[in-house]
Amino acid sequence: MRAGSAHQRGFTLIELLVVIAIIAVLVSLLLPAVQQAREAARRSQCKNQLKQLAVALHNYLETHSVFPPGKVGGTLQSAGAGTQIGWIPLLLPFIEQSGIYQQVAPYMDGTVPGQSSSSSPSTWPGAKTEISLLKCPSDPNAGKKSGLTTTGTMTGRVFSNYAACMGSNGSNGPPATGTAVYDHLGLRLDGMFYVRSKIKMRDVTDGSSNTLMLGEIRIVPDRPDLAYTAGGADFRGYIWNMEGPTILFTALNPPNTRVGDRLWNIRTDDLTVPGIQATCSADCATRIHARSTHTGGVQVALADGSARFISENIALTTYQNLASRNDGNPIGEF
Repeated sequence: MRAGSAHQRGFTLIELLVVIAIIAVLVSLLLPAVQQAREAARRSQCKNQLKQLAVALHNYLETHSVFPPGKVGGTLQSAGAGTQIGWIPLLLPFIEQSGIYQQVAPYMDGTVPGQSSSSSPSTWPGAKTEISLLKCPSDPNAGKKSGLTTTGTMTGRVFSNYAACMGSNGSNGPPATGTAVYDHLGLRLDGMFYVRSKIKMRDVTDGSSNTLMLGEIRIVPDRPDLAYTAGGADFRGYIWNMEGPTILFTALNPPNTRVGDRLWNIRTDDLTVPGIQATCSADCATRIHARSTHTGGVQVALADGSARFISENIALTTYQNLASRNDGNPIGEF
């Protein structure tokens, strides 16, 4: 008898294509799930960071008997060099950043020999140190570390995705005279943080669980190919030398609104995060709205220290009532 040779049968072309198609379908099904899981983790981290900042604000309150001012130095419409700092530098010792605070404290106090009154905080020692707690992990531009200067060069800067609530109407309308509701100087707004604010818990008469304290904003990268005064620089989220409400937000419009933010240094070509360059030719209105890359809304922290998610479809009246510390209006479901 003749011995037969063994024959091994391989995949046909059709079978191979079927296997590849099945794998492709499985990948297409699993990839969104993986992305959703990652975003859920980032969203949870963002919420936790907001809660840490809220706790730090309460620790500041316990130490100083008052919440930090939203901004010191100048007014909300002030632009240019000068000591204009906001609530975040004052909060540094309470977010485990005492090292930075010790470097900048003498400059904030004006006790540095020969220090000019027009000294920009952006030049102080420690002012270029990054703080990871202030970065939302979902914002693709949260890692922004530099900004455009008036000379067209890029310099190191520190930005925050988290801003304090300055109220329901923001910087808008006529100057603050008589009983005018709006205040373009930002000196007496109805939120918890504004220019030279000195809010105590007793001033939050609407209740701490019914009042917004912190919220998210989106960071926009600068464009060095454009001139500084022609939309090349974007100061949204800029911590040092606040030229306008860079780390303050308003509830004048709902979260993720398509209405543009208004600043002197702002990109006007980014339609994802719209901006309007304020010229101060009319009412000097400058304002930033709450925005995030989380689907459907933004993360916020309330005055009681809790953090939660607010839908971008929230009723505007409810949202504005939340932003006011003392309007006396009832708060519905949100």
